[in-house]
Order: sequence, then C-alpha cells, then structure tokens
Amino acid sequence: MFDEDGSLDPLLKFLLYAVIALAVGKMLWEWLTEDVGQWITVDLWGLIADHPWWTGLFVVGGLPMLLLLGRILSFLFGANTYANADDTFAAPSGDAIEADALTFKTKQLSSMSATGFEQACTDLLARDGFRRPKRVGGAGDLGVDITARDDEDRRLIVQCKQYQSPVGSGHAQISRGR
Repeated sequence: MFDEDGSLDPLLKFLLYAVIALAVGKMLWEWLTEDVGQWITVDLWGLIADHPWWTGLFVVGGLPMLLLLGRILSFLFGANTYANADDTFAAPSGDAIEADALTFKTKQLSSMSATGFEQACTDLLARDGFRRPKRVGGAGDLGVDITARDDEDRRLIVQCKQYQSPVGSGHAQISRGR
C-alpha cells in the first residue's frame, strides 16, 4: 500500500485519482443537466419573453463591452501582434529590449503577415541596441521599411524581405536598384 518512503503506491494513487475524477464528473453532469438546463430553458427564456426591450438593449450594449474586454485582456496578456495584418503597429520605445527577451523561430517568422514581419524586425533591432527603430514602410512598398540609429548615430535603413525558400543575392540587388 505504501512505499518505503511513505508515499502511496502509484497504482493505488492512479485509482484514487480516477475515482475522484469520476465523482466530480458525475456531480458536474448532474448540475449541468438539471440546474443549468432549467436556468437556460425556463428562467432565462422567461426573462427574455417578459422583457424583450431590456433584453435587446442588454445584448446590443453587451457585445461592444465583450469586444472591449477582449482587447483589454489581449493587451494585458500580450497577444501575438506579429500575426496581425493591419498596418497600425506602434513603434517600440527607444529603450533597448533585453537581449534574451525577444527571439523568434523560423516557423514563427514565416507565418507572420508582411507588416507583422516588419514589426518583428523592428523589435529585433531594438533588442540588439539600435536606437529609435521605427517601421516606416508598408508591405510591397519597394522602399525603406525600417529606420534606426546605431551607437555612433549613423542612420540604418532596412528593407525587409520575407521569403519561404532560400534566395540568392539577385533579390537584394534587384530591389536595391529600384
């Protein structure tokens, strides 16, 4: 029953957890099928039928509140802004990001939108100590995508290219000549 160190035998521990999980599952099932089912079918439907205008106002007002709550939570918990396809990225602050705080895997970079990829490159420049990195271009602009300053206050101009397969120097030479 007990091992030499006083812990419960692994098989008995598994069986105990299985019995507890089944008991909790049974209680949840009864609660969902009886109490919650009645609340939805009888109580909530009665409220809607008795007060249709208040219900409509609640729904119309509640949807924007849910959307706002979703945006606030995604901002607070750091949703992946790199996958977003719109062009409204905010430039990172001039402060350098910690060196190991920001890294990307190749798969992550290849799955980003064009503007998300440019923003990721901007953030990586900030991480590596470049000052005032700013995404200035847009996808397909054939021009400058990012500007920044190095430690000697020289201006750095970057054009981002996001290809799925290896490319030769011809791609950089063609875009540079335009």
